[in-house]
Amino acid sequence: MLHESGVKSGTLQPASTRMALSNFNKMCTTSTQESISDMSWDNPLNCWNESPQLQLAKQIMTQISDLPLDTIDSDSVVLRCQGMQLTEDLSKVESFFWAREKLLHICIASIFALPPVDTLQRKAEEKVGVQALYDQIEQALQTTLKCLLSERPSTNDLLVLLNHLAPWMTSEQEHERARAVSAYISLLECAATDPTLYMSDEFHKLGLLIGQLCLRIFDSDMTIGSQAMKGIYFLYSIIQHQKDINMEVESLDAEQYEIYKGKLGTYVPLNPGQNVSQIIKEFEPFLTSRQMTELLLTAIGCLKESNRKTMVASYTITHVILEEYKHHLSKQIPEIVDKIYLQLGSIYHYQNRQIVMKVMCSLAHTYMQEVCNALLQCCFPIDRFATEMWYVLTKECSYDELTELMNILLKNLQTNPRTTGDYIAPLITASAFRRVLAVPKCSHVALYIYPRLLLTLLVQVHYSIRHQVRRNSVYQEELNPVSFLVKALKTLLLAVKCFFESAFEKERGWELLTSSEDHHRGVGLFARVLIQNSYHYDLLRILYLLVPFLERGDEEHQITAMAFFVEERESIRASAIFLFGKMVKIAKKNNELSIRQQILENIIPLFLHLQEEDSDITQNCKYTLDESTQFLGWKLPKQVVCEKAWYEHEEVLDEICQYLVQKHQGTLQRFLYQSLFYTASPLLPIRRASIMFLGFLILHMDSKAQKVDLDVINHALEVLLHDNDESVCLAAAHAHERVFAVLSQQLNGSDGKCKPVASDTNEKQIRNVRPQSATSIRSNSSNLLSIICLWKSANKK
Repeated sequence: MLHESGVKSGTLQPASTRMALSNFNKMCTTSTQESISDMSWDNPLNCWNESPQLQLAKQIMTQISDLPLDTIDSDSVVLRCQGMQLTEDLSKVESFFWAREKLLHICIASIFALPPVDTLQRKAEEKVGVQALYDQIEQALQTTLKCLLSERPSTNDLLVLLNHLAPWMTSEQEHERARAVSAYISLLECAATDPTLYMSDEFHKLGLLIGQLCLRIFDSDMTIGSQAMKGIYFLYSIIQHQKDINMEVESLDAEQYEIYKGKLGTYVPLNPGQNVSQIIKEFEPFLTSRQMTELLLTAIGCLKESNRKTMVASYTITHVILEEYKHHLSKQIPEIVDKIYLQLGSIYHYQNRQIVMKVMCSLAHTYMQEVCNALLQCCFPIDRFATEMWYVLTKECSYDELTELMNILLKNLQTNPRTTGDYIAPLITASAFRRVLAVPKCSHVALYIYPRLLLTLLVQVHYSIRHQVRRNSVYQEELNPVSFLVKALKTLLLAVKCFFESAFEKERGWELLTSSEDHHRGVGLFARVLIQNSYHYDLLRILYLLVPFLERGDEEHQITAMAFFVEERESIRASAIFLFGKMVKIAKKNNELSIRQQILENIIPLFLHLQEEDSDITQNCKYTLDESTQFLGWKLPKQVVCEKAWYEHEEVLDEICQYLVQKHQGTLQRFLYQSLFYTASPLLPIRRASIMFLGFLILHMDSKAQKVDLDVINHALEVLLHDNDESVCLAAAHAHERVFAVLSQQLNGSDGKCKPVASDTNEKQIRNVRPQSATSIRSNSSNLLSIICLWKSANKK
């Protein structure tokens, strides 16, 4: 049932709820009632039809929302007063809190949004006293707010009520700001003089309240500024009450008022900002890290207003915090950076954007790691606002800070996505690097990290190619991860003035590098072009970093490292091979599994480099192969370490491939593609040896070879049939025929109707095409002729 609600003496006497219901029912028309039934309401309790109070609230909300905002009369004043009285009734029932909040919001909007009183008076002419009517509803609002606070006097309820007023305090209309500030200060005064006010352990949103009042001190309307300063005193009094619960708070007497003026300063219209530093200093002991951040963010949030006074206020507040209280913000850096990023889209004034960016850069001077990590979380792909933030941050950094920034990004980029499970993070970091490296001042620092960043980007390219990035739920499209890394790689080369990108492009280098099938070729080509166009010192730094890739890196690291070592100088390759042998020799039993895997990943390169003409490389290969095969428990054939090349001892090659197929079946595909990779080597002995190795390895694999692998290798061999060197062409012809024979056998084995591919030679004869040596070929012209014919036949096909 509805109940009578009394009001305090000396204030406007609104009608009781029962009277309000009676009067309101008379005012409602049939059409209005029909429109109410059609409205959609947010009703979490779904109880509009269960309470007369809620039914009344719904009707009054609708009626107040329909009131015209360009006039005011006695009926509209009565309706607004009834609505505010009803909020008091609803607040007495806990479950009606949501309805009270909605009704209060509508009442406040209907009052504050009215035009200035003089405008209303001109429209009404002399028919009605507009000032008296407006004073009536304004007094009713302030009385209602005080009554609501007195029912549950606590700082939490104070914040709930102030939250209704805060948006109007930043209105572009001066009269709306004045009304909101007046109600805001009235409510603070009520709280400051209420001895029953309950202070929670932490005054939540205290920083927000200080920020809202400080901003209004700078208001162009001096009345608003003076009131805001008074509000600071009331807020400080509430805090003092929290500090000393025994202090008298029933009134703010003249003595206390003067004390607060001395501590916080007085309002100076010509220089309102002179007290900001003192205000923050006095409140600082009561502010937590979170609350100080709220104060800073409140100052930043007002910059979307195109108002010079607001800009000055924001700059003053942020400057004081960043100069004197930055240590309070250390745990809130991600939130601050995210807020700056979100604000940029609505800040159009250049000077306001400068203030926001200054906040970020000032924080970065002290908390570079935190700022960088927060920036990396802003968005992906990086949009123009995040790009602007990276650009400004880079531009404002000193040389030492820029070095720190790049090292932080490099460390993030070096994470193994297979370990973390996050394949997006390296792409974000690479995109950030691209923005940073585009700033001209970064060139010197880029030279410092150039080798490490270059190799890291290449390894991440390999990761991204081998592990497809999942569909991004935000953009609902398949990302092309390699493109982010390649763009960063190109920017790096330009930043350090390595202008060989065009030469690399002419040989389809980028296309090969980003291809899942030809990536290894692209890495080799990149290494070759880099070596031909780089300074000696840079090469030494790169090679120095590559040694750990071979020793401790995973597959992606090792493939990149091998590609570089295959392309450089003999002395470097010899040293790398020797180091690998030493590592195997000193390996302990507890590392047996890891070392065994390393040997299997590098044994093919060791066999192939054994064919080089440089004696140091040959000797080191013999040493390392001897240590490696002992570790595997395999006695290496004596002929392997003889001075003669494989084409003079093919039986040795045949024995090696037979052993690998029989003992290491799980690694056969790796062996195949490593051999295929070396067929592109610029070194003739290695290119020739890798072709021969492919042919014998596939011959022994036989049915174990996958058709897709055979097709790839077959295509590569057909290209090699046109090599400029005759010995390579001959080796390719032999290997091609062996692959051809295995393919033929697989076809015949899967389909009985399939005829042999080679009509002149049956399957058994083809499998036995193993020329004993180059000597026998030279002494047997008919054999040589048959091979040439075979080559021509394959060429035609």
